[in-house]
Amino acid sequence: MVTTILSRTSKGQIKTNILKDKMAYNNDGGFSRPKFQGNWTCGKCNAAITELPFQPDEARIKDLLCRDCHKAKRDSFGGNR
Repeated sequence: MVTTILSRTSKGQIKTNILKDKMAYNNDGGFSRPKFQGNWTCGKCNAAITELPFQPDEARIKDLLCRDCHKAKRDSFGGNR
């Protein structure tokens, strides 16, 4: 299934997002993403990473971050996510 979402940018331009069947709707009202299993290592703290919400690019394996390092990096930028 393909879903097309139209939205406007802050400058009034129309932005098109096409969502392909990557997310499945849960009965609890949310969405779940497919998880990818593997044996990777965090590029910052060397912690083991066994599950990711995306298929990692082989050229960027050394740049993967564990959940804690990713959260710390995201929080360092500020904002309310």
